[in-house]
Amino acid sequence: MARARNLRINRKSSLQVEQRSLEGDNHQSGNNSNNRNSSSGGEDQQPCESGQSFHNQNEGRTYEYIVQDLDGKRTRGKTVLANVWNLPAGHRIVVEINRSHQPIGDEGGVLGHFCGTIARNGGLCSLSYTRWDYLKKGNKGNNQSMILNEIQSIGHKWRDYKCYLKGRHYSDDANITDLHNNCPEDVVQDQWISLVNFWRSDEGQERSTKSKLSHKKAKTKPIHTSGTKSHARIYEELKKSLQRSPTRTELYLECHQHKKEANVTERNKEIVAQQDNLEMNLDEDPVAQVLGKDQYGRVRGFGLGVKPSDLSEPSGSGYRNGLNMTTSEETTSMYLIRQLKEQMETLQKCVVRQDKTIKKLKRKLSNNESFGSSDLNFDEYSSDERSTEGEHDNDDDE
Repeated sequence: MARARNLRINRKSSLQVEQRSLEGDNHQSGNNSNNRNSSSGGEDQQPCESGQSFHNQNEGRTYEYIVQDLDGKRTRGKTVLANVWNLPAGHRIVVEINRSHQPIGDEGGVLGHFCGTIARNGGLCSLSYTRWDYLKKGNKGNNQSMILNEIQSIGHKWRDYKCYLKGRHYSDDANITDLHNNCPEDVVQDQWISLVNFWRSDEGQERSTKSKLSHKKAKTKPIHTSGTKSHARIYEELKKSLQRSPTRTELYLECHQHKKEANVTERNKEIVAQQDNLEMNLDEDPVAQVLGKDQYGRVRGFGLGVKPSDLSEPSGSGYRNGLNMTTSEETTSMYLIRQLKEQMETLQKCVVRQDKTIKKLKRKLSNNESFGSSDLNFDEYSSDERSTEGEHDNDDDE
């Protein structure tokens, strides 16, 4: 018998939502609040399933779903971001990025969760594909607006989602027919069957064996302890608190250090012992000394997409001159300017057509020629008439 679940909403943070229109700006932002709607009362309880979307008229706010079972156990429900998917026309969520083009701030966190909803959407990211690059090639036309080729985060979340499904709904010892019938509610049936068939295939078994061996070798690898918050967001928070750019060692310990001493790994202890060495050289800092040097063109500990060149300190003027810098207010102004330019171009085309039509009518009047309503449509001119008109225009100028 399925347990009834009560939905408890915890209002975590507000989004910066920008309404762009020719009439002006309309920024909507909700106040941060820790108020919770109690679900322990009698008539106020509304049983629902984990992951059900909660509709609220304040489109600019995000909510975290806290699901509580009858036995009192609280779990976090599925992130659906219904308010983000259903933003009104003309509204945009302004996401700030750092020098490495990583999203930061509360809006950056919402963008990360939004990428997760895309990765779990079978219509956008099918589970039938065995590799992420196959999915990108097969859906290049359909997902071009989602710029899947540019967002590495979606690929990581897509693979993590498949790993989650395998851990929760798959067993090597189970009957394959039973596995086919045990399709999760949020997965397309055909995609689930293809996924199960791949896990049972020789290629899937071989890939699983290699992954298990890799995990055994890396069993002492420190675990990320900062939850869903990305390295880029933590980096910016450290930068504000320290009043300087944190080193990779400081960022690594912030993201991987446990509060309880019993959970501190040996690698973390070695890094902590060497953290007084604030060596900025990535090949010589404590993280590199303990974990080994980075692969060519990659930097560990800073999140996705960071290259060694992103960490070098550029000259102030040269760096600023090479960027197209803007702010939220300037973004709105650029939008309005673009709209006005389009209107001006349309008006200029109308004026040019009207001038040509007037010249044609004047020429016919001077020659005592009759004309009708069709003469008012310049688009029906033939090439000969247009060349003749050009000659008359030259005569008029003389």
